[in-house]
Amino acid sequence: ILSTELRFIDFFLPGVIGIAIMSTGVFGTIGTNTKYRKNGVLKKLATTPISKLEWVIGLVIYHAMICVIASFIITTVGMLVFNINVNINIMVFLLIFSGALTFPGLGMIISRIVSEEESADAAGNVVTFPMLFLAGTFFPIDTMPPALQILAKFLPLTYLNAGLRNAMILNNLNAAFINGLIMFGIGIAFIVIGSKLLDWKNE
Repeated sequence: ILSTELRFIDFFLPGVIGIAIMSTGVFGTIGTNTKYRKNGVLKKLATTPISKLEWVIGLVIYHAMICVIASFIITTVGMLVFNINVNINIMVFLLIFSGALTFPGLGMIISRIVSEEESADAAGNVVTFPMLFLAGTFFPIDTMPPALQILAKFLPLTYLNAGLRNAMILNNLNAAFINGLIMFGIGIAFIVIGSKLLDWKNE
């Protein structure tokens, strides 16, 4: 159905934004945490009034700003160069924020489980690379084998891509809201788990 309604570039644009949000959140957080752990910054933060949750929220806000800028640039190029008709609405911004909440939280978890900088980056690639192809970035999920369709439902990028596509291209705000709600729930869970795993005193 999607292939008869959309050009490939129309389908692909939200996926590019999803990739940018995922990569910025996961690898940005991994890089920050592993570098600060190696330099002893995280241990010093334990002596300050800032809480672990406030530190995580600060990372989320920082990455959210980067994601908004990246999404604006990608969307502008899509509209000017590829003549894509993009709908800009409140759901787009809510989905971007939900993605900025989810993927830094995932990066926090990865960087805590795998502490070394090189191995943490490798672990980040192991987690993110399958999502590039299984989360509906390049082609509709319903064209994949049934087993991969089931796997796609467990990937947060699936809901970000679908939500952005519904909000920006298909103008289906109800479906975008549902996907955004799922993303927000996953993001809160990742942030809570990431902040719980963060142990400044033993860093």
